Amino acid sequence: IPGWDGDTDHIVKWLLKVDDFSDLSERMRIQLGKWVPKRFTDAADSWYYSLPREIRTNAEVDWDSLRDLITQFWMNRKWWERQKKRARNSTYRENSHRSETPSQYFIRKLDLLNVAFELDNLEIISEIMNGVPDSWETILNTEMYQNPYELQSSIRYHEETLL
Repeated sequence: IPGWDGDTDHIVKWLLKVDDFSDLSERMRIQLGKWVPKRFTDAADSWYYSLPREIRTNAEVDWDSLRDLITQFWMNRKWWERQKKRARNSTYRENSHRSETPSQYFIRKLDLLNVAFELDNLEIISEIMNGVPDSWETILNTEMYQNPYELQSSIRYHEETLL
């Protein structure tokens, strides 16, 4: 079971990993309710054990109940607004990602978009390309791509040129 420290920048990926375990069987889904809190550290651990025992007991019935408690607290409206802003404003090699490769940018931007919005394939491609240098448009003809994964493959193919 993956651990989590309360860092909300990584909560979605962590939830998806635990969801994968939960999907293995009904028994696993129930057991995760008890075991996941044992994997909390730092802020997540402090928050969880600050809750009254009754709330924790009800949450530990199964993963779905615990997941609801976690998302209600950590993924509030302010968090969602922040995710949308981050997704819209992220660009290739922005200040906190100065040395990223084009492929790393694609993955980072796609992750942000998938968390913040429900977009169709062409909207995703457009949003990803909105954050890249104009020179990419001469190498990547976005009208050719039917889905983001075709764009991802092309970015990988042209990685050295896009740098």
